[in-house]
Amino acid sequence: MEWFTEVIVPILLSLIPAIGMLIGTLAGVRVQLKINENKAQQQREQIEKARIERDEARQKRQEEVLRCLLRTELLNMYFKHIERGEKHLTQWESENMHKMYTSYVELDGNTFVKDLYDRMNSWEVVKN
Repeated sequence: MEWFTEVIVPILLSLIPAIGMLIGTLAGVRVQLKINENKAQQQREQIEKARIERDEARQKRQEEVLRCLLRTELLNMYFKHIERGEKHLTQWESENMHKMYTSYVELDGNTFVKDLYDRMNSWEVVKN
Protein backbone atom coordinates (compact mmCIF):
# COMPACT_ATOMS: atom_id res chain seq x y z
CA MET A 1 0.00 0.00 0.00
CA GLU A 2 2.93 2.25 0.69
CA TRP A 3 3.98 1.87 -2.91
CA PHE A 4 0.56 3.11 -4.02
CA THR A 5 0.70 6.23 -1.87
CA GLU A 6 4.31 6.99 -2.74
CA VAL A 7 4.17 6.34 -6.51
CA ILE A 8 0.63 6.28 -7.87
CA VAL A 9 -0.90 9.12 -5.83
CA PRO A 10 1.76 11.69 -6.90
CA ILE A 11 1.35 10.61 -10.54
CA LEU A 12 -2.43 10.99 -10.28
CA LEU A 13 -2.09 14.33 -8.55
CA SER A 14 0.14 15.61 -11.36
CA LEU A 15 -2.22 14.25 -14.05
CA ILE A 16 -5.39 15.82 -12.65
CA PRO A 17 -4.51 19.39 -13.74
CA ALA A 18 -3.44 18.10 -17.14
CA ILE A 19 -6.72 16.20 -17.52
CA GLY A 20 -8.61 19.33 -16.44
CA MET A 21 -6.76 21.35 -19.05
CA LEU A 22 -7.48 18.69 -21.68
CA ILE A 23 -11.18 18.71 -20.83
CA GLY A 24 -11.22 22.52 -20.95
CA THR A 25 -9.41 22.50 -24.28
CA LEU A 26 -11.82 19.94 -25.73
CA ALA A 27 -14.78 22.04 -24.56
CA GLY A 28 -13.19 25.10 -26.17
CA VAL A 29 -12.64 23.16 -29.40
CA ARG A 30 -16.28 22.08 -29.34
CA VAL A 31 -17.43 25.66 -28.92
CA GLN A 32 -15.11 26.83 -31.72
CA LEU A 33 -16.36 24.04 -34.00
CA LYS A 34 -19.94 25.07 -33.30
CA ILE A 35 -19.08 28.73 -34.05
CA ASN A 36 -17.36 27.71 -37.29
CA GLU A 37 -20.32 25.52 -38.22
CA ASN A 38 -22.71 28.45 -37.66
CA LYS A 39 -20.53 30.76 -39.74
CA ALA A 40 -20.38 28.20 -42.54
CA GLN A 41 -24.17 27.83 -42.43
CA GLN A 42 -24.60 31.61 -42.59
CA GLN A 43 -22.24 31.78 -45.58
CA ARG A 44 -24.17 29.02 -47.36
CA GLU A 45 -27.43 30.89 -46.69
CA GLN A 46 -25.96 34.16 -48.01
CA ILE A 47 -24.69 32.42 -51.14
CA GLU A 48 -28.10 30.80 -51.70
CA LYS A 49 -29.89 34.12 -51.16
CA ALA A 50 -27.58 35.83 -53.66
CA ARG A 51 -28.18 33.02 -56.17
CA ILE A 52 -31.96 33.33 -55.78
CA GLU A 53 -31.81 37.11 -56.22
CA ARG A 54 -29.62 36.71 -59.32
CA ASP A 55 -31.99 34.10 -60.78
CA GLU A 56 -35.04 36.29 -60.10
CA ALA A 57 -33.38 39.27 -61.79
CA ARG A 58 -32.44 37.08 -64.76
CA GLN A 59 -36.00 35.77 -65.01
CA LYS A 60 -37.41 39.31 -65.00
CA ARG A 61 -35.04 40.28 -67.82
CA GLN A 62 -36.03 37.21 -69.81
CA GLU A 63 -39.71 37.99 -69.34
CA GLU A 64 -39.12 41.55 -70.56
CA VAL A 65 -37.29 40.23 -73.62
CA LEU A 66 -40.14 37.80 -74.35
CA ARG A 67 -42.71 40.60 -74.06
CA CYS A 68 -40.68 42.71 -76.48
CA LEU A 69 -40.38 39.85 -78.97
CA LEU A 70 -44.08 39.04 -78.80
CA ARG A 71 -45.01 42.69 -79.20
CA THR A 72 -42.64 43.02 -82.18
CA GLU A 73 -44.05 39.94 -83.88
CA LEU A 74 -47.63 41.10 -83.42
CA LEU A 75 -46.71 44.56 -84.76
CA ASN A 76 -44.94 43.00 -87.76
CA MET A 77 -47.97 40.86 -88.50
CA TYR A 78 -50.29 43.86 -88.24
CA PHE A 79 -48.22 46.21 -90.39
CA LYS A 80 -47.52 43.54 -93.02
CA HIS A 81 -51.24 43.26 -93.66
CA ILE A 82 -51.95 46.99 -93.39
CA GLU A 83 -49.19 47.80 -95.92
CA ARG A 84 -50.76 45.32 -98.35
CA GLY A 85 -54.19 46.80 -97.74
CA GLU A 86 -55.42 43.45 -96.37
CA LYS A 87 -57.67 43.01 -93.41
CA HIS A 88 -57.67 39.26 -93.22
CA LEU A 89 -55.49 36.57 -91.62
CA THR A 90 -54.81 32.99 -92.59
CA GLN A 91 -55.86 30.34 -90.09
CA TRP A 92 -52.22 29.83 -89.16
CA GLU A 93 -51.70 33.55 -88.58
CA SER A 94 -54.87 33.77 -86.52
CA GLU A 95 -53.87 30.84 -84.30
CA ASN A 96 -50.37 32.21 -83.94
CA MET A 97 -51.73 35.67 -83.09
CA HIS A 98 -53.96 34.21 -80.35
CA LYS A 99 -51.08 32.22 -78.85
CA MET A 100 -48.72 35.19 -78.92
CA TYR A 101 -51.31 37.49 -77.38
CA THR A 102 -52.18 34.99 -74.62
CA SER A 103 -48.48 34.60 -73.78
CA TYR A 104 -48.04 38.36 -73.81
CA VAL A 105 -50.90 38.82 -71.34
CA GLU A 106 -49.51 36.07 -69.08
CA LEU A 107 -46.25 38.02 -69.02
CA ASP A 108 -48.13 41.11 -67.79
CA GLY A 109 -48.10 42.88 -71.14
CA ASN A 110 -49.73 46.28 -71.57
CA THR A 111 -52.94 47.41 -73.29
CA PHE A 112 -51.19 48.69 -76.40
CA VAL A 113 -50.97 45.13 -77.71
CA LYS A 114 -54.56 44.45 -76.63
CA ASP A 115 -55.74 47.25 -78.95
CA LEU A 116 -53.67 45.80 -81.78
CA TYR A 117 -55.01 42.31 -81.03
CA ASP A 118 -58.61 43.54 -80.98
CA ARG A 119 -58.15 45.14 -84.40
CA MET A 120 -56.65 42.00 -85.96
CA ASN A 121 -59.16 39.78 -84.19
CA SER A 122 -61.96 41.61 -86.05
CA TRP A 123 -60.39 40.74 -89.41
CA GLU A 124 -61.67 37.89 -91.55
CA VAL A 125 -59.89 34.54 -91.20
CA VAL A 126 -59.28 32.76 -94.51
CA LYS A 127 -58.17 29.18 -95.10
CA ASN A 128 -54.46 28.68 -95.78
